[in-house]
Amino acid sequence: MRSLVDVYPYRFVEGEIQFLLLHRAKEQLYEGQWRMIGGKLEENETHVQAADREYFEETGLQAKIRWVVPTINAFYDHNLDQIQYIPVFAFECDNKQVFLNHEHDDFKWCNLSEAQEKVSWYEQKRIIGVIHEILRTSGILKEWIL
Repeated sequence: MRSLVDVYPYRFVEGEIQFLLLHRAKEQLYEGQWRMIGGKLEENETHVQAADREYFEETGLQAKIRWVVPTINAFYDHNLDQIQYIPVFAFECDNKQVFLNHEHDDFKWCNLSEAQEKVSWYEQKRIIGVIHEILRTSGILKEWIL
């Protein structure tokens, strides 16, 4: 089973939460889809280390705060005949310029409804809603902060 991570970058603009979505480039896995950051662990890498690496590689941004979202992205991968359980991280972005790597050809900052409309996978829509709800209501628990 391959080990994966998901990272949901967000920022606050005038008190409103915006999610950073990346558009997958031609000839890349998930070509043409708007997505959050996802990636595979490298040898001897922890999930947190992979999340940090993928975030920086795909955006060039630094995180103001990094936290574990209290849910997982779970789905059945029919190509591998495996159920995938992916830990989910949320990173509050600094407000610097986004620098895309070769995997993406565009990015967009989206409010909740725009983000949920743009992503294709149901679990990603759900997780965006979970993160938004946490940020708007109960807040990030100290146990989740990395």
